Amino acid sequence: MSLANLFAALRAAFPADLDACAIECADAGGLRYSWRDLERGTAMLANLVDSLELPPNSRIAVQTEKSV
Repeated sequence: MSLANLFAALRAAFPADLDACAIECADAGGLRYSWRDLERGTAMLANLVDSLELPPNSRIAVQTEKSV
């Protein structure tokens, strides 16, 4: 499956209302992220990786905290 198809499959599972809450952080004062926020953040990361002009089949490692 190509990355474009993977994103399409994931995006198809988003609710119709992109402004609905996707993530709510209880310990951060009720901070909320909508599905639109997730889509925008994903696009920003994809554009950043694309701007690196890496060779085909390059791998990228990502490390994040275990909580939001």
